[in-house]
Amino acid sequence: MCQRVFIVQCLKRSEKNKAVWWREDADGYTDIERLAGRYSAIQLEQCAGNRGDWVAHPLWIRCQARLEGRWECDE
Repeated sequence: MCQRVFIVQCLKRSEKNKAVWWREDADGYTDIERLAGRYSAIQLEQCAGNRGDWVAHPLWIRCQARLEGRWECDE
């Protein structure tokens, strides 16, 4: 089944031309996007931090059927 998750950009540590991302389980930071942690919407509701110091970017994890070009999701 396809799933929507989020990667979280730390605005305090990011620079104009270099984004910094939260790692998995909020265990530090990385400037390599593929190493960014994947967070559910529920997990984001529980995130600490000052208002406006991070932003969540949506990311779709596609199921095998969608990766193969079919319209229906695996269920």
